[in-house]
Amino acid sequence: MKYYLPFIFLLLISLQTACAQHDIARPWDQDVIYFALTDRFFDGDASNNRPPESDPALYDPTQSDMDLYHGGDFRGLEIALENGYFNALGITAIWITPPLRNVWYAAFDSNDAPKTGYHGYWTQDFLDIDPHLTSARSLDGSSEYPDTRDGRMQHYKDFVTLAHSKGIKIIQDIVCNHAGPVFYYDNNQNGHFDRDAKSEWMRPFKDDGFYSTARWASTTKWNQQRTEPNDLVTILGQSIELNGTFGRLDSYGRKGMSANSLAASNGEEVICDFLSLRDFWTHEDSPHFDQLVDDFVAVYAFYLEEIGVDGLRIDTVKHVHHAFWDAFTERLRERLEPGHAKKLILFEISEPSLYKISKELTSLDNNLIELKPILGNCLDSNLISKIFRREKVDLIFHAAAYKHVPIVEKNPIIGIQNNVFSTLNIAIEAQKADVKKMILISSDKAVRPTNVMGASKRLSELIVQGYANKLKSLVSEEKKYTNFSMVRFGNVLGSSGSVMPLFKKQISEGGPITLTHPDIIRYFMSISEAVELVLQASTLTKDGGEIFLLDMGDPIKIKDLAKLMIELAGLKIKDNNNPNGDIEIVCTGLRKGEKLYEELLINGDSISTENPLIFIANDYSLKNEFLFSKLDVLEDSIKKQDLENSLKVLSDLVREWKNVSVYDN
Repeated sequence: MKYYLPFIFLLLISLQTACAQHDIARPWDQDVIYFALTDRFFDGDASNNRPPESDPALYDPTQSDMDLYHGGDFRGLEIALENGYFNALGITAIWITPPLRNVWYAAFDSNDAPKTGYHGYWTQDFLDIDPHLTSARSLDGSSEYPDTRDGRMQHYKDFVTLAHSKGIKIIQDIVCNHAGPVFYYDNNQNGHFDRDAKSEWMRPFKDDGFYSTARWASTTKWNQQRTEPNDLVTILGQSIELNGTFGRLDSYGRKGMSANSLAASNGEEVICDFLSLRDFWTHEDSPHFDQLVDDFVAVYAFYLEEIGVDGLRIDTVKHVHHAFWDAFTERLRERLEPGHAKKLILFEISEPSLYKISKELTSLDNNLIELKPILGNCLDSNLISKIFRREKVDLIFHAAAYKHVPIVEKNPIIGIQNNVFSTLNIAIEAQKADVKKMILISSDKAVRPTNVMGASKRLSELIVQGYANKLKSLVSEEKKYTNFSMVRFGNVLGSSGSVMPLFKKQISEGGPITLTHPDIIRYFMSISEAVELVLQASTLTKDGGEIFLLDMGDPIKIKDLAKLMIELAGLKIKDNNNPNGDIEIVCTGLRKGEKLYEELLINGDSISTENPLIFIANDYSLKNEFLFSKLDVLEDSIKKQDLENSLKVLSDLVREWKNVSVYDN
């Protein structure tokens, strides 16, 4: 396939040659970024070359006039993504020019010839997508995109989702210094727009930033209209309330650059950023400074939060006053970044563990967040209630559980009590305290469990699902309620109970390394990967009750991991082929309740999300009447230390678990 590229800006940040999907959460300094001017990339859909309201003369089918549209669009980029064009180049991020609805014709040109905003930098509507870039149907033909704000925005969102499915990020270029040529200056005070008069378009710089002669151009020809939107707008079900600054004449000045910038003495830029474009009055003395900042924050937070854009590249920084950038970046970070939470509460039953993590986090010297370690037990509902209300908790990650399979098998009652009823307590108190979100950290051992630990984690999932269903049925759509969801994944390398510390210790002692079975396999991921994906999953929950699955890649043989750790230690494996080796690997036999392999799905079915590494399990839930009545019975049995009935009730609730007690007195 031929892609028309009059110019390419390709920024190589790493020597990465291929994009692995597992690296979508990678740091930006590991990305290879491709700059695509969308209109100049590839014309994938010829039907959008002359959209309604557009002058046919603004499109050049010969692709020779640099001032006109050439037909490039999202469909062209989508075709390249689907065909693996960017992956073959080793690209991990695509930086696109602003895809926003543009003013399609420049206000003034020396020859009054058509001059278009094909590049995307003359924004007319900050919350609409330019019709030159969108299509009527999806790439696979399965969905229609109506010629509306929602339809165009949905196409943009689907384009971003497609890029993510290929392991590629999308960076959106943004412009905060000007909008398109939407108003004129009635210099002769005749009350009419004299389009051919340069003086009606241009005024020299005025210190207070505003001219009383400014007027909105009444003509709609060439899509010359006031900048939109002006107030409340709903897109894809998301309500965005604005202050109306984009549509206020006195929101615009005539000099947008920062004082003493490189552009301050550069010809016409002393008057304005670019010939005939309208500069936002971004100086802190502007009467609408705070409102303008907030409107831009609302706009670009929408693209990051709802559309899924991964990053923003700011155009012409020097043309905006420093005070604006300080306010804009601070407010946008406050809205988006979890690191800007006011307080982080560490709730832990183990004093040594609490001390260790508190010391580690304190050493980071993060003055932006208050760290509060609290000793306590998740089974103590009174304490939990007080903490949630006193600290005004917004988000809960519930990871408290006994997870060592053999130990829980020998102590099933306390294992069930801790894993199940700590989850129930947290859910109850979260709802009472109006906590915004609770995320349960579950385990692959909850899938078709063969042990008490796995069955207790599956019951914890069912409890969270039950509370989500309960609240959705009781609370009206207008009232906010706690959003309950779960994240299920496999083994985390280096975490508590991981085989890696054990193998490391055994190697340091001269061996042997002990395995339960030579063919045992497990899913693994690093601590940083697990944390990153859990945080991302917490932002994807919609109605609640979702079980998010993290893509763990291919499972690994534990024996292969042991061999690798021996080799990385500079030692040799001792076996029949090498009796003089250093470290022997010994198999001790599967433990009771232990699986040869773990799974992530019960029904073998999942639903994709906008993040290609996160899926939603299509697993069953229980009717709430049955679930909560059985939980009452289970709680009573545990209080009475009635092991037999506790295991029976557990098997009634977790139907795929075979009630085989391995309890050993």
